[in-house]
Amino acid sequence: MADPSSSWTEGQKLFRSIMESTRQLGWICNEFGECIYLSSAWGELTGIADGVGTVWLNAVHPDDRRATWSAFAKANLDQEEYRIDYRIRRADGGFVLATGHGVPHQNAGGLYEGMFGITMTVHQQAEASKLSVETDAKRNVLTEREREVLRLFAEGYTAETAAVQLGITEETVKVHSKHAVTKLGALNRLHAVVTAIRLNELHVQPD
Repeated sequence: MADPSSSWTEGQKLFRSIMESTRQLGWICNEFGECIYLSSAWGELTGIADGVGTVWLNAVHPDDRRATWSAFAKANLDQEEYRIDYRIRRADGGFVLATGHGVPHQNAGGLYEGMFGITMTVHQQAEASKLSVETDAKRNVLTEREREVLRLFAEGYTAETAAVQLGITEETVKVHSKHAVTKLGALNRLHAVVTAIRLNELHVQPD
């Protein structure tokens, strides 16, 4: 059987790589609203190893399922960002409150390709908030341009193509990238993207 991810865009592949390396509850849905990827962390939390299509809804509390699906379906139809709180059933049968956050994804030609999303439980949100506060005391916040550069890297752009997108030189892109890496204490640009996501400095979405 062919690997369905073989037809994914570079942006989708990179997003999956980031979600797996950061152990986030990440997901990707196509333009039809069908889930084509759920991170391994999602499977471990919910016990649902294969939640593609709309199977992921089985992990949503029955009382929250209709509102959760309606919010997602409307955002997908309107191709707009959305956020909603709902309860997730854990593998042990208990429930935990979480926030689902999805953003529209377009390819380089501006064609809508679906949603990138991250779901965070209340425990993860508390940890992220604590980490952000601790890190803020040790570093300067990223500038908007640095965030733009990292955001494009997260979408699969190279320094060269990011320069064209932003209307600046490739060397300037590399300077902003280097500053972001230094501020975040990262090893390289991909590590900087991962760190920025963890600290809520960066949301993976196109400009």
